[in-house]
Amino acid sequence: MPILDYAHCEKSTIEFLSIIKNVDTAFYEFCNYNYNFGFRYNELKNTSRWHYNGNDNFLVTTEKGSNNRIVPINGVPKEFIECINDNSEGFATIRYSTFIRLFKKYYPYPYLSVGNKRVSSHLFRYLVVKRLSLQGLSIQEISTFIGEVNILNTLGYLNAIFHY
Repeated sequence: MPILDYAHCEKSTIEFLSIIKNVDTAFYEFCNYNYNFGFRYNELKNTSRWHYNGNDNFLVTTEKGSNNRIVPINGVPKEFIECINDNSEGFATIRYSTFIRLFKKYYPYPYLSVGNKRVSSHLFRYLVVKRLSLQGLSIQEISTFIGEVNILNTLGYLNAIFHY
């Protein structure tokens, strides 16, 4: 199986985002938040779990376990903050099957995998971890940012090898 390096994967993802921006606005915003913050699919689907704590960041109880995830507010679009403040449904209309269908249709490497596991919405998580590492954040800081309790999971994201 051919290997896709990080730089090529990052470039392909940016191309993907520019394509879908003109196809489906909600899907683009969903993917763009994932790309920038490494959200899990369910974290964006269920904005009622988000709580603003008033300290220049957001606090969310993740879908996976009971650990809290803190996401810095800088860079978070105003519309997303309003979505949380209004306690609206956010991206509840984006079904996972729709996400997979659009990802496969528009992503340059629709059958991307890590090991034997297909990657779609989780791709963005891998890229965020790598990007934060390249910016000099420690593995602990990255784990906190993406809401991972187990540092070994974060290392798995960091050391992933993409196949297509």
